[in-house]
Amino acid sequence: MLNGRQSFLVSLSFHLGLLIVLLVAGAIMASKLGKREPIEFDLLAPIQVPNENRGAPEPRKEPEPEPEITEHVIEEHTFNPNRSLNLGDIPDIANEEFTPYKPNVAPIDDLGSPSSPEASYIQLIVAVCEQNWNKTKPARGVLGRTVPTLDVAITVARHGRILNHRITRSSGNAALDRSVREAIELSNPFPAFTSDMKGAEQEFKLRFILDD
Repeated sequence: MLNGRQSFLVSLSFHLGLLIVLLVAGAIMASKLGKREPIEFDLLAPIQVPNENRGAPEPRKEPEPEPEITEHVIEEHTFNPNRSLNLGDIPDIANEEFTPYKPNVAPIDDLGSPSSPEASYIQLIVAVCEQNWNKTKPARGVLGRTVPTLDVAITVARHGRILNHRITRSSGNAALDRSVREAIELSNPFPAFTSDMKGAEQEFKLRFILDD
């Protein structure tokens, strides 16, 4: 039989041994838990997206057809600076006669007998206007092929001065209308009325046209 002291020592030894065993076992387990395996990542690998996070598939794009290339052949023309111009190559003006227009002025109203004083005086006015219109008439290129006419009313005082003149019917060509007004201004004054003409002033109506 063990006495009290011996029993105490045996019990103490047993508990110390058990404590040492527990400490060693805990250290072993702690070392195993602290050691972790490294995790490797492949950055070049495609990312796998879960099916629930994927959107609708993109439509497949068909390749665009290549544009067709069309070749244009440009013909070469040789320019000869010494070649003379042949009007026969231009049929529109080959037979064109570039003659100047002839001024033509005529009275509009019927003044009765050609021997009446009014008829004689208006013929004098016509001659003066035609002479001055020949100086102011526009060039053929300004008028074109069709030559319009215009009517003018001229009021003349007894002593021959022009009191007023106005275009009663325009030709539609500004250059032609302007040339007639300038011709009338150049004609001012006309000769005085003859003694057998009545009135302090008279109005004379004339028609202007450029004849070929």
